[in-house]
Amino acid sequence: MALDGKIEVKIKINEFPKETRLVKNGWREFFVNAEGQRVGLKVRPRIWRKMQEANEQFPQWTAAITGKIGHRIKDGFALLEPAVQVYEKKERAPQSEKTVETTQSPPEKTE
Repeated sequence: MALDGKIEVKIKINEFPKETRLVKNGWREFFVNAEGQRVGLKVRPRIWRKMQEANEQFPQWTAAITGKIGHRIKDGFALLEPAVQVYEKKERAPQSEKTVETTQSPPEKTE
């Protein structure tokens, strides 16, 4: 007998959705192309505002969207109960070459 489990999907995006549809009571619907799979999301107004604020405040950002796989849609699936975490994407400082400290021994005395 197989064990019970659940499948949870994580999708990362780094740009604000351009095409959205207002569904009801402030909920927004948009689609993400995730490696060839079309994923449909409906997000709460609070989550939508969080994404808007990140887009306005941060020059670069990443959103991690997690949820359950829902019903099939054309070329993909719907993501149920999406949760979004938004992070500012900071530029990494280029790693400088490690400087090797060399110690010199004092010159030998010749007599």
